[in-house]
Amino acid sequence: MAPAINESRFLDDLFAQGKIGWRVEHGLQRLAYSTSYLEARAWLNGKMEEAGLKTRVGG
Repeated sequence: MAPAINESRFLDDLFAQGKIGWRVEHGLQRLAYSTSYLEARAWLNGKMEEAGLKTRVGG
């Protein structure tokens, strides 16, 4: 049995993450270690922790 995916939540999260670093005149810009990159990484980390996953950032 395949795991169930909440399509609405998946799409909401996908679009929310896609807005980070979006510039109308240039599209998505998220260069490594830029402000938008770090914001997107923190957003994903938060989502993973909400799901009960243990996270860490290497570096």
